[in-house]
Amino acid sequence: MSAKLMSKNSIDSLSVSSFQTSTDSILQPVTRKSEFPETIYTSNSYNNILLSGFNALRFENLLCDVTLIAGNSRFPVHRALLAACSPYFKSMFTRDNQNAPIGRNEGSKYTWFSESIELRGISSEGLKHIVEFMYTGKLPISMQSVQNILAVGRHMQIQPVLDFCMEFLISAIEVNTCVDIIHIAEVFSMSQLENSAYKFLLERFPDFIKSNQLQKLTYENMSYLLDSNDLKVMSELDVFAATLKWIMYDHSRQAFIRKLMEKIRFPLMPPRELMVHVNVVDFMRTKCNDLLLEASSYHMLPHSQPIVPSSRTKIRSNDTRLVVLGGADNTDEVSNQLKVFNKELTAYTLLPSMDSGVHSHSVAVLNNFLYILGGQNHFEERGKTSVATVTRYDPRFNTWMKIANMNEHRAGFHVSAIAAYNRLYAVGGVNSVGRLSSVECYCVEEDRWKYVASTQNALCDHNGSVHRDKLYVSGGFSDGHFSDAMLCYNPKHDIWERRSPLQCPRGWHSQITVKDKIYIVGGNTGINKRVDVLETEVYSPDFDQWTTMTPISMGQSEAGACLLDNKIFVVGGYCWSARRCIKVIQTYDPEKDEWERVGNLPRGLAGLRLCTLTLPHHLVR
Repeated sequence: MSAKLMSKNSIDSLSVSSFQTSTDSILQPVTRKSEFPETIYTSNSYNNILLSGFNALRFENLLCDVTLIAGNSRFPVHRALLAACSPYFKSMFTRDNQNAPIGRNEGSKYTWFSESIELRGISSEGLKHIVEFMYTGKLPISMQSVQNILAVGRHMQIQPVLDFCMEFLISAIEVNTCVDIIHIAEVFSMSQLENSAYKFLLERFPDFIKSNQLQKLTYENMSYLLDSNDLKVMSELDVFAATLKWIMYDHSRQAFIRKLMEKIRFPLMPPRELMVHVNVVDFMRTKCNDLLLEASSYHMLPHSQPIVPSSRTKIRSNDTRLVVLGGADNTDEVSNQLKVFNKELTAYTLLPSMDSGVHSHSVAVLNNFLYILGGQNHFEERGKTSVATVTRYDPRFNTWMKIANMNEHRAGFHVSAIAAYNRLYAVGGVNSVGRLSSVECYCVEEDRWKYVASTQNALCDHNGSVHRDKLYVSGGFSDGHFSDAMLCYNPKHDIWERRSPLQCPRGWHSQITVKDKIYIVGGNTGINKRVDVLETEVYSPDFDQWTTMTPISMGQSEAGACLLDNKIFVVGGYCWSARRCIKVIQTYDPEKDEWERVGNLPRGLAGLRLCTLTLPHHLVR
């Protein structure tokens, strides 16, 4: 027996020795430089193979070293995999004191090194989904399971699970789910999801109030919606009706009547709607009578509406658009249209037209009320047919109203609104008598014009803008030549003063205030031969200094100009080098000092005006 055994051992030793000798000779390191560089290979399927292997071990209960317990369910798992997937489990399984009890209960029978760990407050259904995800990378989510999955995923700090739940919930937002999703977002502090659900609800509110979901809103939800300017409704009456329906669903909600009614914008309802639909509600007369009186007073004093200091008089919209007003084309046809352009400047809609066409007029916007002043209704000798009329457009009701005429007929003049004083100021211009030096002020609350301090010289075709409640007026035509003057009017002291002059005299130009600077754009100069002014000048009122910026690419005189989204828009006008009215829309970015051509008007217009208005959603759909 021993001889045979020795013989076998000898053979085994010989075999091993022979193998080592053989492999040693074969696997000697290559000392000379190889012409083939080292190559790294990556298996795209290895991760799946690894997970599949772990999952197979789990199903066969092989090498599982801990059991998770949730409710009546038990889940045998592998510590290493859990620690790799979850910071929560990694911290649990790598603690220095692994005999410390789990959780805050020092008397707990479970320690970090226990073979079984009970996870209290965790749903077994949620834990089942999370364990499946850690072993397969797959996560089925439904509206019925998402809250349990979120709760466990957040507890175990598994970010992919939270991301998948977020993606699912955002995709699931619709009329019948948005309230539930808002409540889920509130519970789990998911601000992005909450914002997305509210955005949907605000945009689809007319459809939402027709569903049976309105009653599920909490007071906080209702309050948020009623506060928002983005609530897209056809009328404020719809908002009132929805709020009334919500209150009447549950008697306990009557405790919120006053707070919610304060958020309804009753002044935006026509008087007939207030009388027929609002006054008849009992609690409006007993608990909210002052709100009805406010709305009634608003309608009784139409001229003062722009200066009523109330959040309830503001349009429910944040949609601010460019509005092109009037102007004359290359055939001398004068427009009476108000064109509202979309954000892309590719299309426009029409607001109610003015009674007659107008050009060389002025416009001013005071608290989102549009005033159109003076100008000429026909294309004739400059100033000969100028008018003194003033009309006001109210986007709240999409209506026009006649207000007091100016004291003098004016064309080629400038008007600015100074909100701090609730006043409009009309400066200079020209009429059948000639150029004007007079300045008049419109008192909104009195619906009356009165003269204030005149300019030193008569001027027309100038422009102006407001900076820190002072009116700055530049250029224009005065004393037989184009002016380089920069004038500053202080309404508090009713005085004019001269500031440093323009570097280039000009008229028919545009002037826009952007933050602490005043930009002068376009226009023309010259006497016998008109020349486009391309230089862009910027003025600092604080330092009384001028700086030259990037020139405009094409001459634009008698153009419309205004500020939107921190860019200066210059629209249409007359190009002297081309000898025609143009339809070009250009923008200037003060931050980048760059000009860009961004669109076109339907036809060339000069003597037009441009402004921005915030319009109700139903007017710009």
